[in-house]
Amino acid sequence: MILDIMSMIDQIIDFNKNFVAQKGYEKYLTDKYPDKKLAVLSCMDTRLTELLPAALGLKNGDAKIIKNAGGLVISAFDSAMRSLIVRPPSVRPLRPSRPIHLFPMTSWFVGLSLIQRQEL
Repeated sequence: MILDIMSMIDQIIDFNKNFVAQKGYEKYLTDKYPDKKLAVLSCMDTRLTELLPAALGLKNGDAKIIKNAGGLVISAFDSAMRSLIVRPPSVRPLRPSRPIHLFPMTSWFVGLSLIQRQEL
């Protein structure tokens, strides 16, 4: 098992060396401030790595995506809330009523675009 893990790590390192050598990162270049001034809290489920941005129409650099187990805010002092509170000024609400979007681990969010805004 340890050899399998080392082999996987070696593959990741080799891929990264090639990625950097070929400048594969250039298509992802952006600054640290989200273009859409949006923060999204989501579940850290690996199935959502590409699915969530695709389902929301987000591209690299559009939003700060904060992930935790379940996409939940448990208390006013948990890490998700701290991440939302201390996000950079470019994402902070300009007024208290500006929404923060939460996407907990449920099966409905992928079909969110099928729901009329008034129904939400």
